[in-house]
Amino acid sequence: HLTGLYNRLFLEEALEREVSRANRYGFPLSLIMLDLDNFKSVNDRYGHDVGDRVLVRFAQVIKKNVRGTDIPARYGGEEFVVLLPHTGPEEAQRVAERIRSVFERTTFRFNGEVFRLTVSAGISSCHAGECNPRELLLTADKALYSAKRNGKNRVEVFSHAT
Repeated sequence: HLTGLYNRLFLEEALEREVSRANRYGFPLSLIMLDLDNFKSVNDRYGHDVGDRVLVRFAQVIKKNVRGTDIPARYGGEEFVVLLPHTGPEEAQRVAERIRSVFERTTFRFNGEVFRLTVSAGISSCHAGECNPRELLLTADKALYSAKRNGKNRVEVFSHAT
């Protein structure tokens, strides 16, 4: 409700539906998992009301940078997911990078202080006949944590072993 994005339950239902459609009709499907870097420090320093404002602003950035057919959702806490039907990894990476870049330039003000935050993202994609909802989420999560380990404020794409 806070962010105006879909919730996790809606996302899970949409993921099942979109995976079925991708497998049946032969189109790619991508998923971006995004996590605000160092978000806990915002709540600790400025309070949860300011943290909520940050979450709302980030949700607005996501909404402005995805297509109407994409499915943006708050996954939990400061984690967000965007499901991108008919989208391969290269286009998903462009979308994630656009969100990351716009949010990095967003300024927040509280009691005369100005601050900025960054976001890390992990991407996973599947192709027709290969899609599995759980695997798509797990591999996007792995890519996200790789982005965190590699310095934050970056986008990483899960690389499937060949």
